[in-house]
Amino acid sequence: MRVPSARSFFRGIAAATALAAAAAAIPLFLGRREERPAAGGGGKAFPIVAVIDTGFSWDRWPQELGSASDSDRARVILDDSESRDLTIPDEQSRLPGDPAPLADAHGHGTRIAAEILRGAPGAVVLPIRITRQGLFGTPQLLAQALEVALQTGADVINVSFGVKSDRGEGSAAVAKLLDRAAREGVVVVAAVGVGIENPFRPGPLAGLLPQAHASVIVVGTVFESGGAIHPSRDENFGPETDLSVKIGDGRGSRSSVAAARVAAAVARGLSVAGARASGGGAAVRHGLRAATLALPYYFVTSKGVLSEPRGGFGYLEGSASAASAGAVACRLSVGDTSVIQVSAAWPIRSVKARMVCKGRADSVLATADSRIGSGLAKGSATLRLGSAPAPGCAPVAEVESESGSPFSCRP
Repeated sequence: MRVPSARSFFRGIAAATALAAAAAAIPLFLGRREERPAAGGGGKAFPIVAVIDTGFSWDRWPQELGSASDSDRARVILDDSESRDLTIPDEQSRLPGDPAPLADAHGHGTRIAAEILRGAPGAVVLPIRITRQGLFGTPQLLAQALEVALQTGADVINVSFGVKSDRGEGSAAVAKLLDRAAREGVVVVAAVGVGIENPFRPGPLAGLLPQAHASVIVVGTVFESGGAIHPSRDENFGPETDLSVKIGDGRGSRSSVAAARVAAAVARGLSVAGARASGGGAAVRHGLRAATLALPYYFVTSKGVLSEPRGGFGYLEGSASAASAGAVACRLSVGDTSVIQVSAAWPIRSVKARMVCKGRADSVLATADSRIGSGLAKGSATLRLGSAPAPGCAPVAEVESESGSPFSCRP
C-alpha cells in the first residue's frame, strides 16, 4: 500500500465534508476483500473500518439517524460472517435456533457501525462480534478480535468498550497485536468508557485495554452547561485520553458514539488520501489533537485533592475532523489549575516549560521527562504551572522528541 505524507493525509480529512455530497459517486464493490478493486499504487479503493462490538443487524438500525440508505446497506461487509463471530467457542457448533452469525441482539454494535457509515461515506464497515449482550469479556477475546481485524485488512479498528487488564498472557497478546497494528499503519480508536465493575464509579484508564496502549487514540466526551464546556464526570479518566467530542448533555457516557465519530473522521481522511497515513496512528492522533478547541483543564477532585485529568488535549464539535499540524502543538489551559499541554507527532523524551517575560529573565516553571507520566509515550505532556501568566509574560514549551530534533511552541 502506498503511504502518503502526513500533510496530504490531513488535507484529506479537512476536505472530508466534500465527500458527503459526493458519496453517491464513490464506486463500491461488494465482493470478497481479495476481489475488490485496488486504488492506484497498490492501495485499496476505500478504507475498511472494523467494529469490534455486539455484531450488526439492520433491524437494530438507530432511528434517530433516519432510515438506512442504499449506500449504507452497500457498505457493511456481512460475507464470511461465521469467521467474525467470536461468541461461539471453536470447539462448539452453532446450535439450531441460535441467532445468525453477527446478529446484534443488544444494538450497541449496530449503533456504532451506523455512526461510522454516516460519518465516512467513502468507507465500509466490517463487524466483528465479541459479545452478544454487551459484556465484553477478557483480554484473550479482545486479542482474537484484533487478530481477525488485522488479518481481514482493516485500516481503522473501532473499540467502543474496554476490558480489564489481567497483566498476563491475554494482556500481552493484546499489546503484541496493537504493536503490529501501529507498525502496519492501522489506526485503533477506543472510547474512554465508564467503570467496568461499577459503571457509576469511573476509574483510571491505565488498567483498561486497549485504552492503556500508547498507540491507541482514546476518546471521551464533553458537554455544555451554563455557557461553559465540561468533561463528563461519569467516564474513565487519565493521561491516556487524547481528545473529546462535544456530545450529549452530560448525563451518562456517550464516549462510544464519540469514538465512532473519530473513527469515521480517520476513515474520511483515508478515503481522500487513498492510503494509510505515514506515521500511522501517531500522526493521525496529533492531527486530531491540533484541530481541537481549548478545554479548561479539569481534574477529578477526591477529598479536595487534585488528581487525574479528564478531557484530553481539547474537544471537537459535531462530526470530528482533523487539520494539518506542525510537529508540535501546545496550549495553555486554565481550569482547577493552570497547565500547559503539549502534543507532538512522536513520543516525547522530555519537555520543559519556561515563562518568557518582557524585560525580565526567563524562569523555568516545570519539567517532565520520559520517566514521568504515561502520556509521554503517546506524544503528549501536561505540565502544571500553578497560576496564570502575569501581564507581559507567556509560557513556552521546549520539547525533545524521538524525532531527534528539538522543538518549541507557545500557546
